Amino acid sequence: AIPEAEEEEDSQAPAELAANDEAELLQKWLGQGGDDRLAINPKTGMNKYNTPLAPVEGAIRRSSCTSNVPSKFAFDQGKRTVRMLVDASGDQKTIYTNLARKIRMHLCSVWGYRPDSSAINLCPSGTDAEFIPLLLALGRAITNPPQEGAGG
Repeated sequence: AIPEAEEEEDSQAPAELAANDEAELLQKWLGQGGDDRLAINPKTGMNKYNTPLAPVEGAIRRSSCTSNVPSKFAFDQGKRTVRMLVDASGDQKTIYTNLARKIRMHLCSVWGYRPDSSAINLCPSGTDAEFIPLLLALGRAITNPPQEGAGG
């Protein structure tokens, strides 16, 4: 989901977001939705994975499945997405859903999967991804409980 905006005393309304603030809002959103390892250390400008939330010209890039230093291209795309969401005037959920669907369709195309017979889950981290099989198993156990006298 789209991160909720935190209220600040001098904060601007989303529709009044200045173009140069898109990068700041993008970095704020990139640092949300995960655990404390993604929080940025104000002294270093990096998280616990030693990655910043914005491109660093000429830097050696470190990464993990959870945290990557964005390229300038990816960061610019992110800023355009922030602008699209801010300008949406209340239709952010539809835009977000369509963007996620577009990502899933692109991944199906790249991997040669059929979208009608494949499921791609987008997760903020590998730890979160590990919960998907557990949730599927729990869902099956709840919807198909063992039958008494079924010989099991």
